[in-house]
Parts: sequence; C-alpha cells; structure tokens
Amino acid sequence: MLEINTNPGKAFRVSKEQQRIIRHRKRRIQRRLSPEKAWCDPSAPMLAASNIHYQMADRVRGLNC
Repeated sequence: MLEINTNPGKAFRVSKEQQRIIRHRKRRIQRRLSPEKAWCDPSAPMLAASNIHYQMADRVRGLNC
C-alpha cells in the first residue's frame, strides 16, 4: 500500500530500530573495507582442502550481471 505524505512540511522519521540496523550495516561495510584488514601474502594456501569434488547439473546457467 502506498502511503501519501499528509504533512509536506515535516521530515520523514526513521524508527530507532531502523537507525540501529542502518548503523550496524554501515559499520560492517567500513570494517570490511578498512585498510587495516589488508591480507599479507601467505606462504601456504589459505584453504588447504585435499579432497575436492566438483559437481555440475545437466543444465548450467550463468548470469551476465
């Protein structure tokens, strides 16, 4: 349902819970993109699986995005 703003002079308010969620998401993005999180070159592979099996379906589709 589309809500129509009946008070065009007043700003839209976001609830405290929504503000907390938005703040948490921004903090996670900043932490992920922080320069302190730079990975050093490891001497060994980071994912050392010795027994890897790949499976494909009969019909495989890819996305072009």
